[in-house]
Amino acid sequence: GVAADGLDPVAAAADEHRQRAGRPDHLARGEHRQAADRDPAETALHAGERRFRGLFESLTAGFALHEIVLDADGQACDYRFLEVNPAFEAITGLTRSAILGRCARTLLPPPDSRWLARYANVALTGDCAQFDDFSNDLGRHYRITVYCPEPGQFAVLYDDVTTITRPAPAEPL
Repeated sequence: GVAADGLDPVAAAADEHRQRAGRPDHLARGEHRQAADRDPAETALHAGERRFRGLFESLTAGFALHEIVLDADGQACDYRFLEVNPAFEAITGLTRSAILGRCARTLLPPPDSRWLARYANVALTGDCAQFDDFSNDLGRHYRITVYCPEPGQFAVLYDDVTTITRPAPAEPL
């Protein structure tokens, strides 16, 4: 995760390692062994990042990471898009480049109060939720799974279940 100062501690440690690896004064003080020991860990970290990025990109469920937005009274009034995967774009028709960093109210009609209340509950309590509902804005039925990766945030998996939810046309006899 990201530290309170906004820096990623794993990335900071890797940068420090890269800087120290090229400095002979550190090597002369016996840190050569520590630098050598970090190389496999750094390699494993990058391999893990590639695996998770591949999983993220190939999910068939839409994924979005959001930050809840509170009004002056501390009540949830909106949410901001922090990250989405390609399936989210395909399922919703909303493009990553158009939505990242923006609040839902600037992109869509006001969020459905039921959905916003569920999202806020997860972001503010850390609880998880799952529900099926219809999005009037997008005209689709979704199965939604919501969890809280960090306080004030919520991550959503969207499965478009429109074809499952709608009855099939009647076959002629």
